[in-house]
Amino acid sequence: MRARTHILFSVLCLLFYVDYVEVKHILLFSFLLFFAALFPDIDEAGSAIGKKTKPFSNIINIICGHRGVFHSLLLPSAAALTLLFFQQTEAAVAVFIGYVSHLVMDMITPAGIYLFYPFRWKIRGPIPVNSFFEKMLFWTFIVIISIKLLVLYSAFV
Repeated sequence: MRARTHILFSVLCLLFYVDYVEVKHILLFSFLLFFAALFPDIDEAGSAIGKKTKPFSNIINIICGHRGVFHSLLLPSAAALTLLFFQQTEAAVAVFIGYVSHLVMDMITPAGIYLFYPFRWKIRGPIPVNSFFEKMLFWTFIVIISIKLLVLYSAFV
């Protein structure tokens, strides 16, 4: 999926999460969630985050390849557990939700991901990157986010 689709899906995840859980530091929580939603593509030099982190992203791509360890549950789990060890629960949740939102979106592409890397069981779906169907998903997310924000706003009026 493209970066904009990952960001919109992470916004949607954020909006649904804050419906049920009070977040004390919403700006930091949001930043961490959005950063984590883009982070897995650091293993691809041509991605939005990869372009900003060259030559680091090139090195990661050479060592790990694209959609390998960075597109599995290993890194978000390790990051979340590390943050929990330091009693940073909100940060752990934000990073985990953002990262997993990226994985979910990449799971529905034909390229798929190895969610349980290093095990070579690939999860894949039918929606090609930058296709008509991804664009429809993008606009669907915009509509749902708009509705959620209108409902949220109307609660304050």
